[in-house]
Amino acid sequence: MRSSHTGTILAILLLAAPLIGCHPPPARQADFTVGTTSANLTVGTTPSDLLANALPPTRRILENIASTFDPANRSSEIGKVNRMAGEYRLHISFDTFRALDLADYYGKLTGGAYTLTTAALRDLWGFTTKPPDELPSDDIIAAVRNLCSPEFVKLSEQGAISILTPGTRIAPGKLAQAYGTDLAILELRRRELGPVLLTWGNFSRALSAPDENFSCQVAIPNPRSNTNALGALDLAPNAALAIANLYEETVTIAGQRFGGIIDPHTGRPARGALLAAVRGPTCTMAHALAQALVVLGPEKGAALFENFPDCEALIIPDTNPLELWMTPGFADHFQRNSAANATPKEWTVSRPAPENQDDAPTAAEPGDA
Repeated sequence: MRSSHTGTILAILLLAAPLIGCHPPPARQADFTVGTTSANLTVGTTPSDLLANALPPTRRILENIASTFDPANRSSEIGKVNRMAGEYRLHISFDTFRALDLADYYGKLTGGAYTLTTAALRDLWGFTTKPPDELPSDDIIAAVRNLCSPEFVKLSEQGAISILTPGTRIAPGKLAQAYGTDLAILELRRRELGPVLLTWGNFSRALSAPDENFSCQVAIPNPRSNTNALGALDLAPNAALAIANLYEETVTIAGQRFGGIIDPHTGRPARGALLAAVRGPTCTMAHALAQALVVLGPEKGAALFENFPDCEALIIPDTNPLELWMTPGFADHFQRNSAANATPKEWTVSRPAPENQDDAPTAAEPGDA
């Protein structure tokens, strides 16, 4: 009887141990949704309250940017700008102004392959409206394309924006996610909260010290497989990643399937490449280059690195089997999945002399004034 009583006491003590002495390890990552897009924040092992302190400001910044840049919301800043096209000059917040200013600057560096003014063309091809029954004619494409010049959008030094032509509208696309990711990381750095790795949609950015043992591996998706990634890219200690996937958004017209990235030069859906991934100093910069590479393809896109010397990239032409064209700097940080049916290729791109970058603006940190 005494032995049974002793066993019962031991059992109770063992069950109570987690409550009185043993604590579960603190959470190191959080999955959440901003708008309709998944996000993940992963943090280091110390301090124990790192995730609890880093998650609230991260969510607040991402949610604010998502709301501000929603063109479908007439009350958002972008919605108001589009509503007042051709009529009024509108003062906008610093973050919105800075994001649009950076997009305009990077658009010029891509020779117009990246732009935010393709809204009317996206409507024409049915990405934001009901798809047409027949392919748009050359004349109609040309007429709509005339509304999509970035020259019709003017930003003033006083923090105001004007759209000069009725019918011209801003289509921010993935800019909100890229810029929001950058802003969140800058805020965490200001608060000295790290190490962290933040991913929002197609964008990731790391924040860590060079000597920290913190994994910053991000999967590169396979444009032809949802289950078999191409490999993983290392972003340590402070790199950013942007991925542009041509067929992430699709429309079918008259039996033909088109991807959702518009070529501003032709007014038609892009045909340059299936996917581009860019490793660079910020998500905003990498986003512009990645989208331009999808538009231009590997041959024409190779010249863009004259204007983006701090970026490395992977580009995937529409071939079978897949070919992974990588700059040497990208390949150095990429661990390829040998199970993926893809052939690695070395991609030779143009690089500038260092002195050519002396007059570049302070675009590496989008939150800085």
